[in-house]
Amino acid sequence: MKNFTTVLKIAPAFLLASAMVHAQTDSTTKEKKIDEVVLVGYGRQKKSDLTGAITAVSEKDFNKGAIVSADQLIAGKAPGVRITSSGGSPDAAPNIRIRGGSSFSANNNPLIVIDGVPLDTNNPAGVANPLNLINPNDIESFSILKDASATAIYGNRGSNGVIIIKTKRGGGKLRVSLNTNVSVGTVSRYIDVMDAGEFTSFINQNYPNFNYLLGVGGDPNNKTIPGKIYDTDWQKVIYRNSVSSDNNLSVSGSLFNKVPTRLSLGYNRTEGVVRTSDYERFSAGLNITPTFFDNHLKIDFSLKGLFSKLNAIDDGGAIGGALNMNPTLPVYISDAGLTGQPYDRFGGYYQNVVLKGNQYLIQGQSNPLAILMQRQSPQRISKFLGNAEINYKFHFLPDLRAVVNLGLEASRSNLKTVYDNNAIATYRNPQSSVVPNDYVFSPGVDYAEHQSIVNQTMDAYLVYEKNTLGFSLISLFREGILTKISKMTDIRINTDMMMLPV
Repeated sequence: MKNFTTVLKIAPAFLLASAMVHAQTDSTTKEKKIDEVVLVGYGRQKKSDLTGAITAVSEKDFNKGAIVSADQLIAGKAPGVRITSSGGSPDAAPNIRIRGGSSFSANNNPLIVIDGVPLDTNNPAGVANPLNLINPNDIESFSILKDASATAIYGNRGSNGVIIIKTKRGGGKLRVSLNTNVSVGTVSRYIDVMDAGEFTSFINQNYPNFNYLLGVGGDPNNKTIPGKIYDTDWQKVIYRNSVSSDNNLSVSGSLFNKVPTRLSLGYNRTEGVVRTSDYERFSAGLNITPTFFDNHLKIDFSLKGLFSKLNAIDDGGAIGGALNMNPTLPVYISDAGLTGQPYDRFGGYYQNVVLKGNQYLIQGQSNPLAILMQRQSPQRISKFLGNAEINYKFHFLPDLRAVVNLGLEASRSNLKTVYDNNAIATYRNPQSSVVPNDYVFSPGVDYAEHQSIVNQTMDAYLVYEKNTLGFSLISLFREGILTKISKMTDIRINTDMMMLPV
């Protein structure tokens, strides 16, 4: 006999009923999985009993290889879910769209729920990818809610869909797992631009009056005398072959032969293919699931801590500059055998400067490598997730359960931007009579930001579930509380710094 599911729900989840009346078969699934279990926000259900647009992705279906963030595990694995990267940084924010976006201006990313704790839809400062804040090796499964059932359960926070992440639990015999993954990254294809020979021919044929801009040492007063020509591939200057590693240790089993427990430690170090774009993540997790009173009371504790370090690069200026930079110029002044002013004022990096009156001015694009190497933007992120789910099955009525879910999400961010001595970004006019005819530098800390956020959630619901004669009846009453405490200090200095035209 075919199972049908009737759902009777008290607000706010009444919309779920219309999404769960008829059985639905996913046409993209090659194998029918009758007993596949998914998480739907108020517990576990068999997927065959649900008709809402829900996709489950388990560990055996995850993408393999060099995985840095959790979204990479399911990229291309869930029908109707599109995941694309917005940049090449190790912390680049993914664009996650479930059945397309619902707004042209607002955030279209779905709500992320980790072990019952909904993450803040506004990322902490310095966090481009919230799914970087959990160790992918700790994840057991994803359940993706795509339609009105997400809104029914989570309100307007679920209007773009919901991704429910369940982490691994312990149990059984003692198991110790240690795995290390080392990967090498490289640029698969460079953008085709003119080399020095092609660029020189192009200038001589089309703009002969500007051939003094080619190479180093050209004479602007005698435009027939070109400079010394170099052949620099600026894309290869700023990119590199990167080496990354991911290391995970986990211990799972039953504490005192009664309490399922899992402890995990992780360390990830990822080098971006753009120079100086380095990312480190330290993570720890503890899951304990004791039961009492002949399994009538189950408590699920989950604790996760994470600390990450990232150097946020000025990828727009460096990557775009590598495409625009004159290929006939050298990278370092030592390459050109140059000494003295104005060449050695930029920390050894060649910058195309011209003398205008008594002032040296930057002409054209700044040195892309100098943009990366003379600017540091360290970002330090600390994250804590705590969850306790108390599930009590009444003795006098085993079909009735009371569930209380307590969650805590706390994060702390520390960001700053520091410029080296002689960094071109701080090359400015002092606006004083002390050095009236020259530009000076203003190095040091240009920007600093500190932010802390605490989210507290409490969710309580009663569930009555009765299975009889091939039918199931589920009645749900749910109440929830969400509080948020945030504190931010935003410090800016060097406000008189002026970027010269580049």
